[in-house]
Amino acid sequence: NEPSSIKADPKLLRQHVVAMSETFHPRDWQTPKNLNRCADYIAEHFKSAGASVEMQDYVAYNVTYRNVIGRFG
Repeated sequence: NEPSSIKADPKLLRQHVVAMSETFHPRDWQTPKNLNRCADYIAEHFKSAGASVEMQDYVAYNVTYRNVIGRFG
């Protein structure tokens, strides 16, 4: 599919916004449990969309955090 032919699903977009703004709230440096739950959520959806997914760990304030890296193509 050409990118211009791909349609966004408003219900799915809302689901993602609710998950990241309400389900995993608060999502800040003081709540790594919620950050990890959100990272797992994002990684799963990237994988289901066909991305190869990698986690990039980093340490701040003596706590390990993760970036989610998704690669398509």
